[in-house]
Amino acid sequence: MKLQRKKKIKKLSEYSKDFGQFLEKTPLRVVKATREDQIARCLKMARAESLSVSVRGAGHSSNGQSLNEGGLLFLNFSRRPRFKLLENGCVEVLTQTCWYDLEKALNRLGRSVPVMTKYLNLSVGGTLSVGGYGVRSLVQGGQIDHVKRLRLILPEGKALSCSPHKNSKLFQYALAGLGQVGMIEEVVMKTLPYHPLTFLYFLESKSLSHYAASLEWLLDWKEEVPDHFSASFCKGKMISTYGVGFSSIDSKRFGRISGPLTKVPSQNTKVIQDYHFALHSVQNEWVSRFQKHFRVWGDYFLDYKGFCKFLNYVEGELKKSHFSQGLEAIYSVVMRRPQRRLFFPLEARVSPLTFGVGFYYMIPWKRSDPLKNAKRMHDRLLEKCLEYGGRPYLFGYQAWGESIRRQVYGEAYEELMKLRQKLDPQGLFQGGKF
Repeated sequence: MKLQRKKKIKKLSEYSKDFGQFLEKTPLRVVKATREDQIARCLKMARAESLSVSVRGAGHSSNGQSLNEGGLLFLNFSRRPRFKLLENGCVEVLTQTCWYDLEKALNRLGRSVPVMTKYLNLSVGGTLSVGGYGVRSLVQGGQIDHVKRLRLILPEGKALSCSPHKNSKLFQYALAGLGQVGMIEEVVMKTLPYHPLTFLYFLESKSLSHYAASLEWLLDWKEEVPDHFSASFCKGKMISTYGVGFSSIDSKRFGRISGPLTKVPSQNTKVIQDYHFALHSVQNEWVSRFQKHFRVWGDYFLDYKGFCKFLNYVEGELKKSHFSQGLEAIYSVVMRRPQRRLFFPLEARVSPLTFGVGFYYMIPWKRSDPLKNAKRMHDRLLEKCLEYGGRPYLFGYQAWGESIRRQVYGEAYEELMKLRQKLDPQGLFQGGKF
């Protein structure tokens, strides 16, 4: 039985590029299967035909992670939220669901996703496959920390229920594992009470090294507020934004504000409605200005000591024209590891409090030399990140090699290879993505 393309699927060429736009891989077939039995059947048929298989959510990868050359491409993205809110406050949701739509629907029910990325038009499965970090990671960690259980469709088509207590090894490698052990079809994850208002504090750092020093107080901080944090590099300065979510003007839950926030003048504070959607809107508008650009993006995560060294190195490089050419943004988050959490071997975090920074190059189309230069800069950033004990984020651009994978993940990489050999001996599922 041959795989058939569905009539409503667009031209194959429309799925030959991802968000990065500098790679082109055209699949032989594109399938949008919405049910577990459909997905399983397609996987079995692809195996019978020896077709490679890749999974594409919103296609927001930066280095071809959601592309496939000459094989089967699964579309796993929908703008119709498919979920069920459970009595215990958890949500059961299909991974094809868009985070933006899920959050809007949950808000109407008085609930909210614990961690949301800055840009929200992404699939649930897509961000869970790399970790999922954002402004609430300061307190809530990653999206993966809030998954209670998941439904995993193995490369052979068999579906399993996985949790920290059942098929735990697959659970650990499926989340933040770049789809290496199977396709996450559904998850049950925690939600939080919806706080529509956020009180924001803005701090300015005159340099990257000054910014790194301004975060030192977080090393001894154990509070639950502030519960939002991000920072962006703008006109030679780093602007840090801390926030506290609350439900109404009469119910500000500021708790005990610590560190430099006690000295922030009132003119550097602001209350905003639905902060996550506001961030998304700003990010969406900004990216839209670079439609005809290659997007060479990459993020790096380190412990505090390594983070300071890393930013010190970057500060020196920023003065050089080749490093800054096409570099349109630098963005930073901080992630605290929740207590009693499961360890995910392939996640980006390296310590209980991990500091992340991303470098986003935008290169006009048809300019090959600046594109090569941007890739070289990320190669250098990866080298320095590893030198200082850090890890890269699997979403972005990285020129992976076997030796680098072994250096970054050690025994976890060996265990992953054994799992893949057992689950997918032909190497057809998500091959070459990691």
